[in-house]
This record gives sequence, structure tokens and C-alpha cells, in this order.
Amino acid sequence: IGFKSGFIVSDRSEIHPGGYHFCFDTRNEEDKMSYINPIWLHESEENLSLINEWNTCIRFPIKQNGRSNSLNSKFDDIHARLLLFLNRLRQIEIFHEKQNNQTDVQIFTRIDHAQGQIIELQKKTTSEQIIKCFWLVVQTVVQIPINIKMQFNDIKCDGESTTIAITYPLDHIHENSSYENLPCQPLFAYLPLRSYGFRFILQCDFD
Repeated sequence: IGFKSGFIVSDRSEIHPGGYHFCFDTRNEEDKMSYINPIWLHESEENLSLINEWNTCIRFPIKQNGRSNSLNSKFDDIHARLLLFLNRLRQIEIFHEKQNNQTDVQIFTRIDHAQGQIIELQKKTTSEQIIKCFWLVVQTVVQIPINIKMQFNDIKCDGESTTIAITYPLDHIHENSSYENLPCQPLFAYLPLRSYGFRFILQCDFD
């Protein structure tokens, strides 16, 4: 995705790796160095949940401007499947503070089983309800043909191989005896792109 994309939605991105805390404060639009000059913090301004369970926490407080309402509505479209192929990202927490001082919470968590062949995705909401789903991951490494590799040498690093993964939703297979009843799944290039009618998720570096 690129960390710079975070500046589109947040003007004070925070990074909390272990016991260190720093941010990039870009609220002064004239200070172009603020995008690359970190500001050290003594501690996080808010309590960081599950602080002992992760290595690095990244926070993006949403900009309070005319676009904030449209951004908030898009958070409803976030699905736990986002975590399937972002292997270094284990949890996404979304806190939506409403005008009545109430906070809606969505927490998406990834848990690997059987050395990553089975992935458990959890969604936890404000009501403390936890929705679980399980995915079977089958992947293989394929060599990149020379004619294709030569086409991309100028725009990306030289690579000899790429990994293709097929992921099946185990919950639907268990609940439905007919393969045709499985819902259509999107095509992934680390993030979901669009659906082509497959009953499984196909993931590959399609660049």
C-alpha cells in the first residue's frame, strides 16, 4: 500500500514499535519536511490495547475535515479478508467516535494454524460478539518465464519466482454440501480487487 497513503486520511500518523513512540505531524501544510521528519513522543496519547501482544502499532487518527464523514462510511466496507495476504499485519482496530460520546469498535484479527495452511479470521464488534471464519490456504512457488520477466525488468526489481495462492472458505464448505452454493470470492493482489465468479480466492502478484 505504501505508508505515504496514510497521509491522505490522517495528518498525524503515529508509530509505536515496542517501547518507542513517534509521529509525523503534517498539520502545518507549509512544512514539507514534516512528512519525513519524525517527532518523538514520550508516550502514546491514548491507551494502546493489547500492548503486550504485538510488535508495532500504527495509528491513523482521521482528519477532521469535510472528507471525514465520507471516510467514516467506507470503514463499514472493511472485511476481515484484508488480513489474508498481508502477512505482517495481524490486527486492524477501527474506533468510530460518535457525537453522542459513544464509540463503535471493530477489531479484525488473524490467527494462523498448521503453519499458515489454515487461517482463522475474527471480527469483534462493540457488542463483544466474535465472528470467526476459517480459510484453507494452498500455495505454490512458480518460476517467472523469461519473456515475461524481461518485460518487467525496467519497472520492478528482478525476480526469479512468484507465489500463487488459492484460498477456500472452510465454513461454507462445512455448511453446504453443494459446491455451487459457495459465494463468489474476489481476486487478490495482496488486497481484494474484484470478483470474476470464482468460488475461491486467487492471490498473486499481478503487477
